Amino acid sequence: MVPSASPSGMLLFRGDRNGDAKVYRTDGLITRLMKGGRPDVVEIAGQWEVSRAHVMPRTPGEERFLSQTPFLSFTEDRAKAERYALGRQSNMRLEPSHKMAPEDTLLFTLRVDGMRSDGHDGVFVLDYNCDYSQIWAYPAADDYINQAGNSSCEFCAPSNVVVAGEERIDGKGRRLHRIRLVRVAQFLRSGGLRSRYAGAIRQAERDREWLIYPMDYIQRLKGYSARVPPSRIWSVEWFKVVA
Repeated sequence: MVPSASPSGMLLFRGDRNGDAKVYRTDGLITRLMKGGRPDVVEIAGQWEVSRAHVMPRTPGEERFLSQTPFLSFTEDRAKAERYALGRQSNMRLEPSHKMAPEDTLLFTLRVDGMRSDGHDGVFVLDYNCDYSQIWAYPAADDYINQAGNSSCEFCAPSNVVVAGEERIDGKGRRLHRIRLVRVAQFLRSGGLRSRYAGAIRQAERDREWLIYPMDYIQRLKGYSARVPPSRIWSVEWFKVVA
């Protein structure tokens, strides 16, 4: 069962202190696929094993594999996301920061009340429009300002020839982006290998974890994109880490 949505819509949270996350200002939410992974990795390895390995990797090989996956990990529990935003400094606390100041860490909020079942228990899709008016640029940093002015959507570009079955058009004639969402514990429990996935199920239940990945076909990559572009389905909060 999908958790009940609040009156304002269901929310998922992600705390991210990785320096790479700051490219959200112009590029959106970046997955580890940017580190050299394969755009078709989920199709090759299978949703079951990829989801299990992301929650509870068993070997150094799986750890290396996870460094290049298309997944973004979110949680239903904002407090848990805030702990991830702190990183290893559990003795510190988060202090809200003005968006124009250099931030120490980030908290992303994803609104998913428009998602629908993708045909399997615990798996959903959400279609949405990109919105490059949502780009944030440092006002005193020319490189960011130039990037913001030059940013555009490769998926939506007419030159991006989308394969059959991957084209989604809204009522205004615009291409729709898509993310797939996996509510991990619910998904892993629904299969026939519960004993194999028991540890990962317990971990995912504790973390109330969801895995999210883009499903936007990019002809240049011959596979799916590595990012969730600027859009009104997600927002960001800025924090300082203080004693």
